[in-house]
Amino acid sequence: MNKAGTILLSKDYKKVGLVYRTKLDDYSFPKGHIEKDESLIECALRETEEETGRKCTLITNEEIGKLEYVNYEGTIYTHLFLAIDNGPTTKFINEYDKENLVWVDINEVANKLTYNDLKEFWLNNLDKINKLIKETSK
Repeated sequence: MNKAGTILLSKDYKKVGLVYRTKLDDYSFPKGHIEKDESLIECALRETEEETGRKCTLITNEEIGKLEYVNYEGTIYTHLFLAIDNGPTTKFINEYDKENLVWVDINEVANKLTYNDLKEFWLNNLDKINKLIKETSK
């Protein structure tokens, strides 16, 4: 099963938008299940908008990387893209889709993420992320 989401950057590239799920008491990147006939990119943008209440644009159409884990649904592949925040959405979002958006200093992301696989993903891809930020912010 595939999921997709983003590493959401603030306009100044200094903060990352994480979602905090109250019921699970956890912090992660905005992500979710792909809907019928939806591409990975469409899913990443939709899930980010639904969970954070923010519109965003991908910095590149190439994914930063892919996480793999096994849960009750089977093997899950989560494709993550790098995105820049474009401000609040005007789209109606169902309450059950919303999460709490928390802006975290880019240097504190690894400390804030709840799950070790997400922390490892972040740290393993930080050089690539910083390179893309540098190229984009010129």
